Amino acid sequence: MKKKKSRDPGKDYAWFMRQPGNIARYAGQVVLLRHHTVLGSGADHRQAFEDARRRAEAENRELPQDDLIYFPVAEPGLFDRDTFGAIPRVVEET
Repeated sequence: MKKKKSRDPGKDYAWFMRQPGNIARYAGQVVLLRHHTVLGSGADHRQAFEDARRRAEAENRELPQDDLIYFPVAEPGLFDRDTFGAIPRVVEET
């Protein structure tokens, strides 16, 4: 049996960070992301999962179990140049 190739979570993260408004909308939260889709969000990973579960239930669909990534979204300005120096850019491979 052939094993399904997993997606690169870095690409989903890079996509999320490039979308206008995502930082402001989800700042201070943990986001549950899969295949360029925000499935849920909350104060921690458990709340993000519960939000995703509720959304899936409301839309009468199953919550995917593979290729999920959780990550915290920092508040804007948290990593300021005075404290951390130049902020590196996320560059996606082509």
